[in-house]
Amino acid sequence: MKFETAGLLTRLRAAPAFRNFTWLAADKLVRMVLGVAVGLWVARHLGPADFGALSYGLAVASLLVVVPGLGLDAIVRRELVRAPVEAGRVLGTTFRLRLVLGVLTYAGMLAGAWLGEPDPNARLALAVAGLALLQQPFLAIDLWFQSQLLSRHMVIAHNTSFGICSVLRVMFILRGAPVTWFIAVLALETTLTTTLLVAAYRRGRHGFADWRWDPTLARRLLRESWPLVVATAASVVCIRIDQVILRTVVGTTETGVYSAAARIMEILHSLPLMLAASLSPGLIAARARSAEDYEQRVRRLFQLAAGSAWGAALGCALLAPLVIPWVFGPAFARTAGMLAVLAGSLPFIALGIARQEYLINEGRQRFQLATTLVGAVLNVLLNLWAIPRWGGLGAAGATVVSHLAANLLTPLAWPPTRGIGVWQLQALALFWRPLPAARATLAAP
Repeated sequence: MKFETAGLLTRLRAAPAFRNFTWLAADKLVRMVLGVAVGLWVARHLGPADFGALSYGLAVASLLVVVPGLGLDAIVRRELVRAPVEAGRVLGTTFRLRLVLGVLTYAGMLAGAWLGEPDPNARLALAVAGLALLQQPFLAIDLWFQSQLLSRHMVIAHNTSFGICSVLRVMFILRGAPVTWFIAVLALETTLTTTLLVAAYRRGRHGFADWRWDPTLARRLLRESWPLVVATAASVVCIRIDQVILRTVVGTTETGVYSAAARIMEILHSLPLMLAASLSPGLIAARARSAEDYEQRVRRLFQLAAGSAWGAALGCALLAPLVIPWVFGPAFARTAGMLAVLAGSLPFIALGIARQEYLINEGRQRFQLATTLVGAVLNVLLNLWAIPRWGGLGAAGATVVSHLAANLLTPLAWPPTRGIGVWQLQALALFWRPLPAARATLAAP
């Protein structure tokens, strides 16, 4: 067992996917250390009310960003891995689709903010955070880097922008700046990140001249992606709707207290996402090569996702009561309890993200849609019931229950996916154990 483990670690270090994951992990580590430190300082500086207004704008923008995103990330990565010579056609078509929907969605968001939002700070936050809608077309470059296991370029671009803007936020805190200055930094960060991504793509001797529109490909992508659009929207509802309902039902201050915990959770959510992005090309290649190898890779992904999520959840539960009151200050004392409860959703979220890679490879996007809708509907109903009673703590509990139902229970309820549900349960309970011999029972569509 010892020598087998040592050999596995040696092979992992030599694999391109592992190196790619290392870059992505470094990205998230920088964001976790710097983002949490600066973000929590911003929250403490602004106080729950102004921080709640800022978080509200970000929450609404995150709900709407799925429209231009079109749920295309995994599908476009798959197309780029299968046929890299067609990258110009795939990227150009993706760019055009996202650009049109991004402009239309942002225009609607601006109209809604100016007509329906009385708080000027929240209105400004909505307008500036909504610039992420216009960034979506350019994130096709991210998908190219991911498909080629070259995420270091993406990491450098994102972290350079993030580092510069973090320094600005610290300067604003030291100068006692109002919330409007911090909202303005959102615009700078979006613009700078996009500019650096484009520069990295061009620096790699890639140009945009071969990015071309293909209406036939556009129709095929939309046919495949529409269940994922709805599923992604439902996933974002599970993550963000609690802050919107809190703002509406309880008020800005409670939203700020809860958003501090939610901000930390968003960083932790990224760990299974980058695992899936790094291992997805290998899964696609293994499926074409060997059913047994494919099964082993899928199950290994489940184990890695579950193990990392359990570690993050345990760390949150143990450290939150000690660290949060000291970092945020007395105004955010209740954030610790909310974060400890929210951490219970991490293993279910991680397994749901890992399962999505399998479902996309098998052409079962509609099941992914159905399970995510179950979680979204349950999340909204539970939030509407729990938030008036327990505020942010009720929202945290609703999040855990909805992710449990959507990501772990629904596969067990449908016979064609019951086997994959068993794999998820095994990974959740026994993520450290070696995998049994592959039988390739689930590789058939």
